[in-house]
Amino acid sequence: MPEKISLELAKSYLNNYRETFELKGVPPDSYFQSYFLNKEIIDSIFAHAEEAGIECSGIRLYIGKKTTPSNEDVENQIMHVSGEYNVVVIGTDISACPITETGEIYDNLSPCPSACPPESDLLSK
Repeated sequence: MPEKISLELAKSYLNNYRETFELKGVPPDSYFQSYFLNKEIIDSIFAHAEEAGIECSGIRLYIGKKTTPSNEDVENQIMHVSGEYNVVVIGTDISACPITETGEIYDNLSPCPSACPPESDLLSK
């Protein structure tokens, strides 16, 4: 069950993630740090489900890849930015199953490092 966490715990999780790559010697611009999902996408997913008579209870995020695996992908231990990874976003019904009937499936979210947010309390150590 999802759980609300404190700013301190969120910062710890994000710092641990970044530190994992730092310890491997991976530059910060070589791995994904976040994706931006705008309100319009969320609103559209919920609205189209309602129009179709489906109760949308949430959003599911899938990790996807736009290209077939390359040798670099296989050899690399991270989802590096040159690997064409992305996030697929879709609404879910009350059973947490993807709602495919509405055609409300999105990708091409704004990823960081190419579209990083400005500094914030969440990203400070």
